[in-house]
Order: sequence, then structure tokens, then C-alpha cells
Amino acid sequence: MLVMLVVVVCGGALALVAALYAYLRHSMGYWQRRKVPVVPAVMPWGNFADSILGRKSLFQVADDVYRRHRDERYIGTYFSATPLLHLHDPEIIRQVFTKEFQDFNGRGMYSDHDYDPLTGHLFMLSGKPWRNMRVKLSPTFTTGKIKYMFNTISECAGHLREHVDSSLKAGGGLYQEDVRELVARFTTDIISSVAFGIESNSMKNPESEFRRMGQRIFDPCFDVNIRALLTFFDNTIMRLFRIRALPDDVNSFFINIVDEMVTHRERNGVERADMLNLLIKLKNEVILTRSDFNGRGVHSDPENDPLSGHLFMLSGQPWRNMRVKLSPTFTTGKIKYMFNTISECAGYLREHVDTSLKTGGGLYQEDVRELVARFSTDIISSVAFGIETNSMKDPESEFRRMGQRIFEPSLDVNLRALLAFFGGNIMKLFRIRGNPYDVHAFFTRIVDEMVTHRERNGVERADMLNLLIKLKNEGFVPPDAHGEHADKGNGATNGTNGVSQESRTKLTQKEIAAQVFVFFIAGFETTSTTTSFALYELAKHPDVQEKVLQEIDATLKKYNGQVTYEAIMDMPYMEMVIQGENSVSAWCGHNDIFADHPLSTSSFRHGTGMFSLSKLS
Repeated sequence: MLVMLVVVVCGGALALVAALYAYLRHSMGYWQRRKVPVVPAVMPWGNFADSILGRKSLFQVADDVYRRHRDERYIGTYFSATPLLHLHDPEIIRQVFTKEFQDFNGRGMYSDHDYDPLTGHLFMLSGKPWRNMRVKLSPTFTTGKIKYMFNTISECAGHLREHVDSSLKAGGGLYQEDVRELVARFTTDIISSVAFGIESNSMKNPESEFRRMGQRIFDPCFDVNIRALLTFFDNTIMRLFRIRALPDDVNSFFINIVDEMVTHRERNGVERADMLNLLIKLKNEVILTRSDFNGRGVHSDPENDPLSGHLFMLSGQPWRNMRVKLSPTFTTGKIKYMFNTISECAGYLREHVDTSLKTGGGLYQEDVRELVARFSTDIISSVAFGIETNSMKDPESEFRRMGQRIFEPSLDVNLRALLAFFGGNIMKLFRIRGNPYDVHAFFTRIVDEMVTHRERNGVERADMLNLLIKLKNEGFVPPDAHGEHADKGNGATNGTNGVSQESRTKLTQKEIAAQVFVFFIAGFETTSTTTSFALYELAKHPDVQEKVLQEIDATLKKYNGQVTYEAIMDMPYMEMVIQGENSVSAWCGHNDIFADHPLSTSSFRHGTGMFSLSKLS
């Protein structure tokens, strides 16, 4: 019976070993099966035996792989059964971190803030938890907050100076010390003081507990190394066996220190200019962030009312998704890309003014606001819709008429606008669109016709519609000539940013209609009004007008008489005149509150509308 038991146990063990060997053998063929160059691996460690056994750090092993295989664009390795890909080619690295960042923005590390609280920080969190934590912490890292903590840092510098002075005095003006160790003690003092609110003074006590625990975290022993490697490459094992990222003594030390310090400060009302004080405020006080007020509070129903599916009316996640898609179309390079198209419209304006002056014998009278409105119509219809309206020759063009119709102070238009702002539920219930039927039909038809025409005939033109068609068909826009790289669905440069799957989908034709429509309404009145008032103010202030003219003349001379994008950007005084006009205009905003918050002496609930009106000067 005993012999039989031994045979069964030995047979089971052999079978388990054989199964493990077969599993590892199969796993360590992952890259070979995909025809990827690979560094020969050793059972059962893979390529990281030196790191697992404490002979080298993880990064030293990775550096060795790079140095030995730097001519490979990429190469595969294994951490036991886990395949790892090392990227060496800058172009591939750029693609991962810019063009395709949305697919690679996970940290890939173990994090379990419930069981292992010390892993719940920005270097280990991923996805939505990372974004939420970043939003909370960003206000604590402003220039003002660093300045707020500077005196606390200066105290530590004082301890360092005392230590050096006393050592020099004891050595008769000369002494020897390990600089790396000295600076490590100095930084330990700063971190313990600023982050934990504790004066460790490692200058006087090199064996302070803080210093010892810091060394323990980076101790190249088997325990620390295996935890680090599992944290990076196999968090499934960490979760399965409930292994923490740090040794138990380190974990307990830091958690207990924080608990004691927070409890002490809260009970005794202690305040100190350090990071811990700011974090306690985040713990106890409601911190309002932009994300709590980013609802537009305006009716938007992209399904029933496609022209409402733009950035000025969308809210929440749909707004964020659309912003990510569109951000790459508003780079400096893309504006420059469309500049010649804009210049053509300026040519029509110049022809009109020259002809009118010639007809009037060098003098003529015209409503400047109407003139600039027609000029704005030409630019927007050309850049956004790809249509040459030339309102200079045809003031009654359909585009011009539809623009006037949108802002017409009629009962129909006014009621729709008021409901869009304050009666979204009524609009949804009765399926009321934000624009009159003829306006809606005109713009959706124009977009459908232009997109269909361009796609069927392979037409390309340097305008906004062309970029939106690329977003529709390819999901991204091409890179700028000056080196900006296309972001497939990732508009952040912020970036940033855990982009959702929805935001990586291509634009639909209805979404294109909404974007060019808002481009139209955003520029139709605002551009003409701003320009008209700027010209009015220049007429009232001849001295300012003369300075603007001198700058224009000097700049055009510099650019050989050509009005180029670079020439426009090289006119700072004219920019100040235009911005100055904007600064005396009224600003109005409408938002929804997305969370229950106390504000001043009143409390506002989730869903409350917030309407702001202010004079900017």
C-alpha cells in the first residue's frame, strides 16, 4: 500500500513537472511562431535569471539586451512564460507612444489598492483609476504649491549645510565622504519632511528608519527582485497568491507612518507647509475640478438632430470622444495647410474693395459689418464645406442667406434656441430640432453631396472637409509637414490619456455635418462682429491704426510682398489689437453640474444648470 502511494505521488509529481515543462516550452515559442527575432531563453527563468537571482537589476538586463541586439528594430524575450517585446527602432517607439498610444497606455503593472494600498499611485494605476487619481492630484503640483513647500525644503538644505560645515571644521578644512550617500541622505530628509511631515535628519542619523526603509525598497535581494518582476510581468500570480509589491516590513512601516501622522494632524488641527497637508485637504474637503462642470447643459441629440452633435453642444463622454477625434485637425500645421484656401477668399475681398474704390473715384461707402460678414461666409463655406460662394459678387448667395436665417430674431429661431438651452427634455419628447427645417435640410444635403462627390472622384482639397473625410474613412489625419505625427483617434499631445474604444471609431457622415455646421455658426457672426469692432476702434484711434499699417508694411516687405501664414504670425501688434477687441466683449457660458457640490455658501445638486456672464475688462 505504501509503495503504491509512493508510486502515485511520484507519478503525479512527474506528470506535473512534465506538464509544466510542456507549458513553458510552448510559451517560450511565442515569438518564434510569429517570426519575431528572439533572445535564446533558459528554462524556467526565460531571459531574466540574473534579475530573479539578484545578480542584476531588471533595467540592467534590459540594457544588456539592447546593447547586444541594438541593430534589431525589435526583439523578443521571456520572463519565464511571459513574452516581452523590446522596441529599439525610434519610429516604432514613436508609433506606440503617439500614433497608437490609445492601445498602449496601460501601465501593465500590478495594482490592487484595496489589498495592497501602496500600489494605488500614478506610476502603477492604469485606465480610469489613473485618470481619476491624476485629476485629483494635478492641483497639488502647481508652481504655487511647490513654492508653498519651499521653506520646508530649505530646512533640509540647512541640515545639509550644517553637516558639511561641521565635517570641514573637524577635518581642518578638508574631509572625504561618499557624495552619492550624502545626497541620498539629503533627499531622504526632503522626502520624509515634505511627503510624510517627519523630520528624519539623516545627516545626523545615517541609520534613521526612513533611510533604512528606502534602502530596503531597492535592496537587490531575491525577495525584492521577485516581487518587482512579478509586479511588472505577472500580476496574475500577485493577485492569485495575494503577494504585495513590497516586503511586509516596508509595507507596514509606510502605512503605519501615514496613519499616525494623518490621525495626529486631524485630531490636533496641525497644519504644515508640506505635501501631506495638501493630501489631507484632498481627503477631507471637496475639491472642485473642471470635470464637475464640463456639461454644456445644452440639448444634443445626434441621432434625431445630427447638426447638434458637435463640441459646443455635446457633454460628458460623447464630448470627450469627439474632442479626441477632432483635436489633430486643429494643429498649427493644419491651419497652415488651409491658409491658401483662406487667401483665395481674401483675394475676392480685395478685388471687391479695389473695384468699389475705382468706381467711386477713390472713395466709397459700405456697411463694414455686412462686408466682413460676407468675407467670413466665403472663408467658412470654402474651408469647411469646400464650396466657392463668393459672397462679394453675390451678397444673396444661399450660404449667406442660410447664415442670416440661423441668427434671425424670429419666434421660431428664438424658441428653438431657448429650448436648446433650458428645455432639452421638451425637445427630446417632441423631437424638436435645434434649427429650422430649411436650415437643417440645406446643411445636411450640402455635406452629403460634397462628401459623395469627393469620395467618388478622388477629389482632395486643402480644407477642413478634406480632413474630416480622412477621419471618416481612415480614422486619423495625416501628419503635419513640420513633424507632427498623426494620432489615430488620439488627439491629446495630453496625452494623454486612456482614450475609450468609442473615441477610436471613425467619424460618420452625420458627425461630419455637425462639425462643419458648428464651424459655420461659430465663425459667421463672431468673426464679422470682432473684425467690425476692431476696424471701428482703429478708425477712432488713428495713432493705433498707423502702427498697425507700419507693421503690415514692414512685414510684407520682409516676406517679399506675399501674405503668407508666416507673415500673419509675424504681426504681434495686429494680434494685440484683435485680442484687445475680444477683451472688451462680454463672455457668456452655460454648463451643467455633474456632481453634488457646495459652492460658496450654497449647495448645488447634480444636474443643476450653471449660466455665467461676465465682462472681460
